[in-house]
Amino acid sequence: MTNYPVIDEYLDLLKEKRDLLNNNSNEDQIEILNSKIEHAKKSVVYTIENVLIKMGLKKRKILSDFKVRMISDAGLMVEFRSLQSQKFLERFEKDVGGFVAANYCTNPKKSFYMFKY
Repeated sequence: MTNYPVIDEYLDLLKEKRDLLNNNSNEDQIEILNSKIEHAKKSVVYTIENVLIKMGLKKRKILSDFKVRMISDAGLMVEFRSLQSQKFLERFEKDVGGFVAANYCTNPKKSFYMFKY
């Protein structure tokens, strides 16, 4: 469970997809679910951006303080323009909730998270 219903709904879609794949379900059902997942990814990115904005970072067309993108179904990459403190990252992880892992890549300005579902 996360602190945001949009993310919870997205994770529920991922669970449903996993169950369908395990049960060898109809390809049409899986394709419909994949389109719902792709649409929900945008909402998750928007939600994460809003969390970072509430934490004091700026989102602009040029030279934003961060960039958020989905790497895989459950993977989230956050790239910061400047190096963020460990306390900031911990507060972000706690605020969103639902992360099972956080990998601070070789570039300290990038953070990779996996959602637990």
